[in-house]
Amino acid sequence: MMVALQGLFASLSVAGEAPALPGAAESQRGISASFGVASEYVVHGLARSLGEPVVNASVGLGFGRGWLVAARASTMNLNVGPGPSRELGLYLGHNRPLGEDWELGASLARYEYWQNTAFLPYDYTEGTLEATWRSQVRLRVQYSPDYSIVSRLGPAREFDTWTGEMQFSFPVRSDVSLAAAVGYYDLSAGLGRGYYYWSGGVVGARGRVTLALNYVGVDNTAKTMFKAPYTRDRIIATLALRVR
Repeated sequence: MMVALQGLFASLSVAGEAPALPGAAESQRGISASFGVASEYVVHGLARSLGEPVVNASVGLGFGRGWLVAARASTMNLNVGPGPSRELGLYLGHNRPLGEDWELGASLARYEYWQNTAFLPYDYTEGTLEATWRSQVRLRVQYSPDYSIVSRLGPAREFDTWTGEMQFSFPVRSDVSLAAAVGYYDLSAGLGRGYYYWSGGVVGARGRVTLALNYVGVDNTAKTMFKAPYTRDRIIATLALRVR
């Protein structure tokens, strides 16, 4: 039960974030699959589903020796009216243990959107490096060379972004953990500045089912860069079912 809980922690600690790299257990040979619903979809503290619930599904194939390919789909809808929706993420990842306490991972991801726009292509590529200590502390660095976004400052097309993040998990008992995360999202190449975001909550698991409640927020810089519906503090509920 704790393996499933800790493996899902990273994707729930900052509610709506793309899944983290698999741990050693998840990247062994075989197929894994999960299905979930969330009250809202948030990435780097910014809302990406207009305050509406989303449905997520993912499937992965482990090749052993820490290698895994995966796909994740979401019903997110980024903007009112025409524009990107229905996110599809494709992942190639590798994870390896470093001694008894640490794991090191790397991945390459590609995100594609249905009803994308020629005006501002939202499809982007992202690389991730992360280190995990005893499944309780996770340090993550992400880079994208082609991210696009619209803010109060106007649109910014296909620019470099960096993300630094720390995630924490504190087991309360075998099936319940407290979770917290803080990160910095560097948008200076496109918007001239970056901002901090954070989350805190509780994650519980029983059998194949996991439930998480998270409080998510951003700093005042983000609130000056983006409209209030995207940056307000919010509580997000996520329910996930591990199919296999």
